[in-house]
Amino acid sequence: MVEFLHKFADLDTFVLAKSFKIIAGEKGGFCISNIYTNGRTKLEFSCSCGYIWKAEPRHVIDGRWCPKCGHQKGRRYDIDHEFFSRNTEESFYTAGFLAADGWKTRRAGGAFSIGLQLWAEDVDHLRVIRNLMRCTTPLKFRKRKNKSGTISFSYGFVTNSEQCYSDLERFGVVENKTYVLRMSDWLCKHPLVHHFMRGYIDGDGCFSLVNTKDQRHIHFSMRGTKEFLEAFHGVLFAAGVCDEAREIIANSGKKHLAFGKLQYGGNGMISKLYDFLYHDATVFLPRKEEIARMAKELAVYGDGVFEKKRKVTSLPITKEILLEKAKEFKSGQKIAKFFGCTSANISWWIKELDIKKDFDRAVGRLDRELAYQMYQELGSYTAVANKLGVTRARIAQVVKEFLTAA
Repeated sequence: MVEFLHKFADLDTFVLAKSFKIIAGEKGGFCISNIYTNGRTKLEFSCSCGYIWKAEPRHVIDGRWCPKCGHQKGRRYDIDHEFFSRNTEESFYTAGFLAADGWKTRRAGGAFSIGLQLWAEDVDHLRVIRNLMRCTTPLKFRKRKNKSGTISFSYGFVTNSEQCYSDLERFGVVENKTYVLRMSDWLCKHPLVHHFMRGYIDGDGCFSLVNTKDQRHIHFSMRGTKEFLEAFHGVLFAAGVCDEAREIIANSGKKHLAFGKLQYGGNGMISKLYDFLYHDATVFLPRKEEIARMAKELAVYGDGVFEKKRKVTSLPITKEILLEKAKEFKSGQKIAKFFGCTSANISWWIKELDIKKDFDRAVGRLDRELAYQMYQELGSYTAVANKLGVTRARIAQVVKEFLTAA
């Protein structure tokens, strides 16, 4: 740019403005301004698409052009402008990631900007997302000193596309989305919604390994607007991932702008969440997927810390063996201790072998409906108690509860 201006240093401002008319003509547009002041004083241009804007002459010399249809001749960096128009795993995942960690804005000069900034440790994943969008904008490194005095490092990129800017709205990604982010009914019911949710979790969710005295389990948590989290949980509830509806409790801000926290715990629950989120998945943040996947192994084989647990719980447990131990120990916890695993493991095997009723009967859990039915037939607390192997007082309590409820 400096060489260009030096070349025309002896010409008057009108001639310089005329030179920019030539440059604009080569790009299929027109320079409306007739007077050139300097490289930073904006000139007015029009594009063949009909858009009119103002830009610094130095930027036009560098190769930039129309912010509305920037993919036309003269654009310095490009992007797949129809990326978010298509219904694919990649577009839903990236939209979810941007909903969590990205931003978009319409600049004063007319550009429609979309940006994403990640910590330096995730720079490889940032490149993955940029490549999915076929974005040629280079990554920029940023070093920042935090209020605590620590230094943080990050990478990011900014791209411009009016079509991508507009298409992101169907995913709920709007300007200043922090306080207004929501999931539309269209998105919640879409068959690719799990890719969007995985993208959001990779951007702003957390899977963590929690160690207790005798076991390990995976915990999940995520923050967001109350409305967004309620819709997020609703999708999981409808898919059978969680077995209860839940109201998200807002913990800050005004009621209609408040943030909340969504969290789940337990290896069985996280296993279901993993299966839902990563079904047919090809794009994900590896470090989070690795932790989430641990829940599947922990739910079936115990925490894997001790060699004894790995050996014992990896052996097939048959229906006969489990029912035999149920009659012997009369407690799921004692059975788990015998096998060197957790109670969750035993619960998994009971469900896997489909023996819940037989197991309950073996450990002495009272079938209340059966007890009441037998009492109606025999008319004696003692007779029913002897047949079911429980105390007379327990039968009397059950009968009383049924009569009260009636």
